[in-house]
Amino acid sequence: MSNFASTVPKFSRANFRCVVAAGVFLIVAASGVAHAEMVIFADNFHADDGDFDAASLSNRISGLDASHIVPQSAVIPQAIAANQLQLVAPGADGSGGTAGLRFTTAEDKSTLWDWSSGDGGPAIIKAGGMRISFNWTAADSTSSDWIYVAVGADSADSYGYQWKMLATSTATSAGIIFANDGNVKAFNAGTVNTTGTFVPDNPSHTVMLDYQFDSWEVGAPVMVTVFVDGKYVLTDSFEWLYGAGSQYISIGTYQEKNIIDSFKIATFNGTISSGFSPKTFVNTGEFPDGPHEDNGREDNGTEWYSPTNTSGQPCVTMSNNILTLTAYHMAHEDCHYQSGVVYCNTDVPNRGYKFVTLDVDMNTPDAGTTGCWPSFWLESAWDWPPEIDVAEFKGDKDSDAVSQNVVGSDHKWVFTSSAIDKDKWHHYSLLLGPPASGARTYQMFIDGAVKAQGSFEDKQGVPFYVIFNYAMEGSAGEPGPTETSFIQAKNWKMAIH
Repeated sequence: MSNFASTVPKFSRANFRCVVAAGVFLIVAASGVAHAEMVIFADNFHADDGDFDAASLSNRISGLDASHIVPQSAVIPQAIAANQLQLVAPGADGSGGTAGLRFTTAEDKSTLWDWSSGDGGPAIIKAGGMRISFNWTAADSTSSDWIYVAVGADSADSYGYQWKMLATSTATSAGIIFANDGNVKAFNAGTVNTTGTFVPDNPSHTVMLDYQFDSWEVGAPVMVTVFVDGKYVLTDSFEWLYGAGSQYISIGTYQEKNIIDSFKIATFNGTISSGFSPKTFVNTGEFPDGPHEDNGREDNGTEWYSPTNTSGQPCVTMSNNILTLTAYHMAHEDCHYQSGVVYCNTDVPNRGYKFVTLDVDMNTPDAGTTGCWPSFWLESAWDWPPEIDVAEFKGDKDSDAVSQNVVGSDHKWVFTSSAIDKDKWHHYSLLLGPPASGARTYQMFIDGAVKAQGSFEDKQGVPFYVIFNYAMEGSAGEPGPTETSFIQAKNWKMAIH
């Protein structure tokens, strides 16, 4: 949000699919591009402490193929402690080595489970891929020791894959290692192909790997997008080396003891952020790039952002997945208002998808009121611009107008204004392409109707912060209201496709 205002609408992905042609998104009738997640296998590790292989599976594993799959130790025995998996490697004495978790068939524990088989294999292909996710607590946040996820391997027993499957092996289609110190490496058949990093501030993390593909067969292309703690880390492309019949998965560790919880393999549905809660949105009274001080505001407004006002009343609430931002008229230092701002824990990634969609419903009863300036917008996480204003309501505009604006790295703005009924909830959406040849395509929707589309210059190829804030006065006109005002948002979702 800058000195300009804008807003963006939503569309029903159940009725449309999107393709890119001539640099502009086209809407094509289809059965839909979004799928509800289907859990293929999950393990919560809720069992008595002790030997992992001897632990009960009752009330522990679930999913479409859970009755056919038994998780087992690889290389050396693993353990369950405090309802979590403790990954332990033979190199705890410093000699090195890997060990971990493999998945075997329930009928024959000496045979690895082929993830292209069962009911889950076809379901994954129908959904366009799979998601592997889990919680990870590392031994520390500074060492170069690591855990790994490996997919696809030679079924020849000479490689010992009945007992282990290494992320770094030439006989593994693809493996990703996550180091305690925040470094990530993606291997293709034993060679490092892509690297990335995450913030290792503390040793507890959520890990999510999205594998997008439409065939299990030899040579089929796969794109994996990796997120840690909701933040984009890397995208890697590879091919299945061995195809259906040898599509195995393993998770393991090197040297140090690591803790894994809430392990899940599910069909790909693209969702990387959903719902309003302290887990998905940050509420500190600051923007993602730091404090929004009154003497340096981009919007030249007179608000002071804070989780609560000086009387202890909330400027921000997130309850039952509904966000409420409230603006209170009061003097606070040199400001006329105290109001709320939140930003998403997950940035809009700049790679790893054909397009990304953002959807939200908003209720803006004070839209058009002089001085009120709520907005849902995307700010470059690198150098500004570009910026995308998905839904912006400026009090110096007509009360029935919402703005949707885009500015590229060439500093050229494109403005769009649409009429709305401010007494009703409306659905706002953005469909955004990845950087390509220094530009990006976009479409913005209100209640399912395309209101703005085109392309903008993006020489940097930036990720974007996602921000909801309630600015006051400044470019929205003065004086603002003396009474308390608010906006609400619900049904938040960001997805890659």
